[in-house]
Amino acid sequence: MQKPNRRGVLGTLGCAVAALVAYPFSRTALADREGERRHPRIHRAIVALEEAKRELEEAPHDFGGHKKTAIDAIVLSVDELEICRDFRR
Repeated sequence: MQKPNRRGVLGTLGCAVAALVAYPFSRTALADREGERRHPRIHRAIVALEEAKRELEEAPHDFGGHKKTAIDAIVLSVDELEICRDFRR
């Protein structure tokens, strides 16, 4: 199994952050409204990561072999962000 390339993963996550800044808050129909209200930045990060994941999945090329690793990193990031967003003391 190929070891994940940090630069590729960090580059993809950087693109997701850029997407967060560049795209307005537009796809909230299926979002958890309570989490959205309590933690809007985390919610926007989840939305941006999901959009970046969709773009990667639809891309016709594999970004030098980093596409699958980047998608896996996004899935893990979204899972962790959802846990953070939904955490209650």
